[in-house]
Order: sequence, then C-alpha cells, then structure tokens
Amino acid sequence: MQHTPGEIVFQRDMLLDIPVIADLVAIRERRQLLIDENLRRQNEKRIEYHYKIGDYVWIKVYDPTKGADKLHGPYKIQETRTNGTVVVIRNEEGNVLETYNIRKLQPYKGPPIVPRARVVHQREGQADYFFIHQELIKQLSVFLVERSIAGGEECSKPWGLPCMPSISH
Repeated sequence: MQHTPGEIVFQRDMLLDIPVIADLVAIRERRQLLIDENLRRQNEKRIEYHYKIGDYVWIKVYDPTKGADKLHGPYKIQETRTNGTVVVIRNEEGNVLETYNIRKLQPYKGPPIVPRARVVHQREGQADYFFIHQELIKQLSVFLVERSIAGGEECSKPWGLPCMPSISH
C-alpha cells in the first residue's frame, strides 16, 4: 500500500526493474481519511464563540517582542460580518474603525467597561477641561440651552438664538 511518488508516476520500482501497480483510488481515500481525522481532532479543541455588536474583544499581537503584551485592548465591536471579520472601534471617540479577522480576536471576559471622561489639566488659573463621550456632550448642550431659555435670558445674537453660558478663564 505504501508507494513512493516515483513508483506511482513511472509505475515501476525505483531500485528493481519490476512493474508496480498502485491503487490510486485507495491512496486518495486513505489520504482523505487522514485529513478528516486531523480536522476532527483540531475541532475538538476549538471553543466556538459568536461575536455580537457591543461586545469587547482583545486583539492578538502576532510575534510580540520579548516582554511585550500578547494582547491589546479591549476594544468595542461596532459591526460583525458574515465573512468571519469584525469591525472594531479603536478609540473613545468612535472615529477610528478597523476590520479584523476573528482568528486575531479573543473575547474580553473581564468586568463590564463603562465609558469614562478623561481630564486634561491646563495651566494654573484655568478650569479643567473634560473630553467627554459624544452622547454626554449632546446631553450637556441640550441641558444648558434649556436652562438658558427657562431663565428668561435674552441673547444679543441675531435670529433670536439662545445664549449659551460663557465659561470664564
């Protein structure tokens, strides 16, 4: 049953001058059995995971340098696609999107992540400025506009626009 590639191609023994008849169908079936067995063995180890929009994932770093992290993140999933890829939001503002194959991702299983504001300290005498998630900025601006309208403050701007409270430095 075991034949060398030369014996199969030339239908002769490579050392002795005798004809060799190889059963190509049997060889093909045996090869397919080995492939199926290896695939089954590999799939037993695989943990199936379905990524959803809003989940957090780690991104694997291939061939990291010595002492470097093997994962970075976690990042939020914005979109999942049918071809085995996921679109990930890479920053807090949501304006940097990258597409990754699911083989390069690992599910985040830590505590829930809450978006947070970052504080940037300015020079003395100035107020701290907060760079807040876009939804929080929208809510804050609506609140300030409603407060200025309810207070009855008139604005000197044209077209009757409400005045926003000024921030003194």
